[in-house]
Amino acid sequence: MKITLPTIYHNQAGFEALVRLYAQTKTRFFEDIEINMAAVNWFDADMCAAFGAILYYLGSSANTLQLTNIRANVERILSKNGFLSSYGRKRIPDTWGTTIPYQRFDVKDDRYFARYIESELVRRPEMPIMSSGLLKKFRESVFEIFSNSVIHSRTKLGIFGMVHS
Repeated sequence: MKITLPTIYHNQAGFEALVRLYAQTKTRFFEDIEINMAAVNWFDADMCAAFGAILYYLGSSANTLQLTNIRANVERILSKNGFLSSYGRKRIPDTWGTTIPYQRFDVKDDRYFARYIESELVRRPEMPIMSSGLLKKFRESVFEIFSNSVIHSRTKLGIFGMVHS
């Protein structure tokens, strides 16, 4: 099966494109699925969480996945955040610290999620300075998102993380 993916922005059209990808592939088992990315002029990196969840689901159904024809600018950003390293590409160092790493967490990985949020969100220089009380509430609120995702999704595939910056 070969599917062409369009440009993916963090907007309604981007989410709809990923929903279409899921709808076209969700019943596939033991198939070779090629996702042709030739038409992807840009891919908002925070959309890797949704894209990664779809690809992980497809892989869990014993499908073979291949991402092809990735443009250099798209490959660069998706390699810097580590997304493409799950699909046979090398991770590119992010020398300027402009990306937040893509990560999949098992549903029991709450400690790893807390470390991820601490290092990749709380400690970023772009974050405003907060009082200790506000910082504690901020951490609790973000951690509650993980907990609610685990509880309400009832997922067995995990939680996929990218912080939108």
